[in-house]
Amino acid sequence: MKICLCDDEKVMLHYLTTIINKWNHQTEITCVQSAEEFLFEYQEEIPFDVIFLDIQMDKISGVELAKKIREVDNNVIIIFLTGVKEHVFDGYVVKALRYVLKPIKEEEIIEVLELVRNEVKQIKRSSIFTIDKQQVKIYHDEIQYIEANKHYIVIYTKDNQYQLKMNISQIVKELNDECFIISHRSYIVNIKNLKLINKLECVLDDGRNIPISRNKYKEINNAFIDYWRDEV
Repeated sequence: MKICLCDDEKVMLHYLTTIINKWNHQTEITCVQSAEEFLFEYQEEIPFDVIFLDIQMDKISGVELAKKIREVDNNVIIIFLTGVKEHVFDGYVVKALRYVLKPIKEEEIIEVLELVRNEVKQIKRSSIFTIDKQQVKIYHDEIQYIEANKHYIVIYTKDNQYQLKMNISQIVKELNDECFIISHRSYIVNIKNLKLINKLECVLDDGRNIPISRNKYKEINNAFIDYWRDEV
């Protein structure tokens, strides 16, 4: 999960970062200290699943920033942080998921993070890649598997395939999605699109077979079981 923390207090950013890392140390966290900084970095594309947004900031408030965010992205989850209750109505306008009142308690943030995790699962996630000098959005659910060949990778979706100059570690970091598992030194599979697994290979919904390294079988099998257990 990719989380952005936007607050003009360094102490608050550090406090929230500590709680989130304690909740899940694999979460990718970005901190910004003003609305202006956020808009400068992410004016055209919002690369986050959730944004924790302080309402009371100098110059551009959190509510104003949220409205600008909604002009670009209607799906990213917004959580407001505030010391006052008067802005609750503004949250409806920008479809904020939750308000957290200051002083913030750790258990409240943990509760919100669990809520966010469930919400993120419902959102159709995607990533933007530069392919042939064009920006291409690829939805994660449509990716069947990824094959690596030296300095290039090929993303195979249900209907197309895309070649990028990237290695297997870079694409895993870029996707930042627990449903993608390295099954072999040259392959990544999407757990969502697996039909069955054995010691040598996994079979996709479309019938294609992807090899599994001997030391990867247990990890993939557990991830496969855990995913479908959560879906039931």
